[in-house]
Amino acid sequence: MSDQHELCELILYAEPGGELGARCAEYWAAVSAADASTSAQEFPPHVTLTGFFHRSPAHVPPAIAALHAAADAAVPAGLDGVRWTEPAALELQANDEWVGLHVQSAWMDAVAAAFVAEPSAGPADPAEDALRPKSWLHLSLSYGEQFEWARATATELAAPFADLTAAAEWSIALWRRTEFAWERLAAVDVGS
Repeated sequence: MSDQHELCELILYAEPGGELGARCAEYWAAVSAADASTSAQEFPPHVTLTGFFHRSPAHVPPAIAALHAAADAAVPAGLDGVRWTEPAALELQANDEWVGLHVQSAWMDAVAAAFVAEPSAGPADPAEDALRPKSWLHLSLSYGEQFEWARATATELAAPFADLTAAAEWSIALWRRTEFAWERLAAVDVGS
């Protein structure tokens, strides 16, 4: 059995690239310059595909293999070696607690489901967590304790996301959170 202190905290993300990734980088810089950063800026821009889960260091390589198997199952590469899929539908939303993009994507749902179903991703001993796919796909731009005073600025700076087209480049990535940093363990690129 794994010692809880030895377990790695992992998560599966879809990370935006292309125009969406560039807009996110611009937004992160703009809210920082306006002193309106929130909890969202503590993380790289992402759509969460699973909840956090814990694996022993010995079970991290099988989780990485599961990422590749899930991508192969949900978004197989074409003859050119590139993974192409339908664009995700993006909708800018804002409320009293959050500003972000609601994401509707059959392929992201399929990657999460394939990852959760992949036996090598599952828990290998009782100290490891079960996998939980996320049902509400979204890319958070601003939220958290700081959001109340930053809401007006965050909402105004997010306005350009409303006219963003759905086509984007994405990376499906397995991340490890440590006490002081994030570490990207592996990624698979997807285009739409």
